[in-house]
Amino acid sequence: MQAFFHFVLFLLLTACISPSPQHSSAYQAFIANEDSMTTALKQLDPNLSVELLESGEKHGVFVRTVVLKLQQTPVILAVSRAGNDSPIFVKILAEADRTPIGTRLFAKDSGIRRSSMEVKQVSREQIQEESLKSYLRTLNIPTDSFLALRRSLFTQGEEQLELIEYVLPSVETFLEKQSPRS
Repeated sequence: MQAFFHFVLFLLLTACISPSPQHSSAYQAFIANEDSMTTALKQLDPNLSVELLESGEKHGVFVRTVVLKLQQTPVILAVSRAGNDSPIFVKILAEADRTPIGTRLFAKDSGIRRSSMEVKQVSREQIQEESLKSYLRTLNIPTDSFLALRRSLFTQGEEQLELIEYVLPSVETFLEKQSPRS
């Protein structure tokens, strides 16, 4: 049943994420993968590094914003948020320099649940996080480009963590190395 769900999700994403044939089927599958982004990236290249853009409390919300890189190439921009009323998730974010967030969120015995992942295209102008907007300006990505956005809500009891991942076009280079373009 889960395989059928993933197939249907893949078909929907093919229609939503790539209205033109500019993205490979490997890219489409990568975007639809609901497993840990860190794990998926390490499968592409074990030399994953994380650049911290910001981490700390803002207006009662703990925010952690990072750039995930393969071979020093930015491939994912991610922002995680947990309110002070979610101490379990605030602790996970605060300790992320020692234990990757995905390790804790996807641990089988954690009791943490993930909502259905929302996937859509967004323009650079639709990105609301100032630190990510600033970072994007340093990259050679055209201003009229669209990025894939993956949004998830993780819960444990009443506590919540929001995770937003922006997939940069550069990830396609690493996907092409793994499988030929289709």
